[in-house]
Order: sequence, then structure tokens, then C-alpha cells
Amino acid sequence: MHFSRSVKSRFPNKAILIESVIYQGIFTLATDAYPQVRLKVCKTFTTLIWGYAPHMQPRLDRIIEYMLLSSQDKHEGIRLEAIEFWTAICEHEQLCYDSLKPHLSALLDVLLRALPYGPDDLLALGIDFGDNAAVPDAPQDIKPHVPDNETGAKDKEEDADDDDDDGNVMDEGADGWTLRKSGATAIDALAYIFGVS
Repeated sequence: MHFSRSVKSRFPNKAILIESVIYQGIFTLATDAYPQVRLKVCKTFTTLIWGYAPHMQPRLDRIIEYMLLSSQDKHEGIRLEAIEFWTAICEHEQLCYDSLKPHLSALLDVLLRALPYGPDDLLALGIDFGDNAAVPDAPQDIKPHVPDNETGAKDKEEDADDDDDDGNVMDEGADGWTLRKSGATAIDALAYIFGVS
């Protein structure tokens, strides 16, 4: 989508025509039966919005409608990539505000549905809701937590256990980027732009 200024200045109509043909091709692929193709379309729109948002403005309403649908796709990979789009568009505050305001209610509904922990998330956290009624509770599972010192803060030794080799605090559920994490990031970005409106 990036055309040098000299090409655009020498052949303004051809540059617009080329952009139009490219978008037409992307939208043709957007309805493909293969999920891998639709995933690539979502990745393409996300990449384009990061770097070429002003060029997308004439087609942005159609792209938003497509990404809203893709954010609800039955394939998790497509949903994840589509939800990434919302964080990307938030990088362009005014464009985001103007473009997403009419879609905000539907978008928030979609993003909120991505927030609950899924079965894989719960297993990664070590939570299993299988039938364990016959298994006795371990004392540490039911014992109330009492801080070790008067202020309630953890000891420095405990804090050191949470750091990786570089001194960065590790997220225990950091096995990968999930729908829940992506949805929460998008909601946070939208909250910054839209505030309480």
C-alpha cells in the first residue's frame, strides 16, 4: 500500500486505481471458505491499520464491519487476529474515535464475550473443575491467607521468585496470547480513547 510520493504525484489516478484493486482483492479473499485465508485477511487488515490508516479511511467502515464479524468467527485463530485489529486502530486516536463510535456498542459486546477464562486458560492456571467431590480438600487450599509481616507486603525473597533472569516480573499465564488477553487489551485501549462517553 505504500507508494512513493513521486509515483503518486506523477500518476495520482493510477496510484488510486492500484490501491482500489488491492483492496478489492483483499475483500474477495475475505469470503473465502478456507479459515487460513480469512485469517490472512484479518492479519492484512491489522497490519494495514498499524501503518497505513489514513489510506484505509475511505474503506474503513466496510473493514470494521468485516472485522466485527471475524471477531465472532467459529475459528479461534481468526477471532484472535480480528480482536488484535481493535488495539491496532486505537493507535490512531481521532480515526478510531470517528470510525468506531457508531459501532462501539456492538464492538464492546463482542470484546466482552472474549473475556471469560476458557478451559485451556483454567488448565494453564492449574484449575480443574472436574468431578473432585470425593477428593478431600488440602489444608493449604482452605486455610486463610495471612501476610508474613505487619504491612501485608510479601518478603523480598518471595518477590525474587516471581522474577525471571532479566528481573522482569513473569506472568504465570504467559503461555501465549489469548482471546481474553487480546480482548482486555482492546477494551483498555478503547476506554482510554472513549473515556466515560
